[in-house]
Amino acid sequence: MFQMGQYPERFALSDDAFYAVLREKDTYATFESMQWLVRNQWEALNRAHLANQTIIDLLQNLQSS
Repeated sequence: MFQMGQYPERFALSDDAFYAVLREKDTYATFESMQWLVRNQWEALNRAHLANQTIIDLLQNLQSS
């Protein structure tokens, strides 16, 4: 059994093997896809935050009227 952050020995790579994997086209495409997913998620959360702030402002204006 291993703890979080530790990997079984069979997953260990030498530095050369690790960098070879990073240079593969599929690895690059995977990281690029992940980057777009995170960016899209951030933009959606930011739009939701702005919408929520608008609702809060409207409610506060109604309360003070």
